[in-house]
Amino acid sequence: MKSLLFICTGNYYRSRIAEILFNHYSAIQNVQWHADSRGLTVQSELKGLSHHARKYLEEHKIELPTDALRNPIAISVDDFTKYDKVV
Repeated sequence: MKSLLFICTGNYYRSRIAEILFNHYSAIQNVQWHADSRGLTVQSELKGLSHHARKYLEEHKIELPTDALRNPIAISVDDFTKYDKVV
């Protein structure tokens, strides 16, 4: 299984929604890739997943993965070598 990392500023909306959508559609298509996401800077006041992201997923009937409500994670130097592709 290959791995993909999506990066955005805060790992609260954009990279998280990309991760969830990618994993959702790759599972449907049986693509042997798995995505994670990180943020360049993680602001401590951001918790969980953006309500905008949750609303989008609900509207499109995409089930939230069990770990989707985790708090944002900051990128580390190791992440750049851990993943096969970084976006």
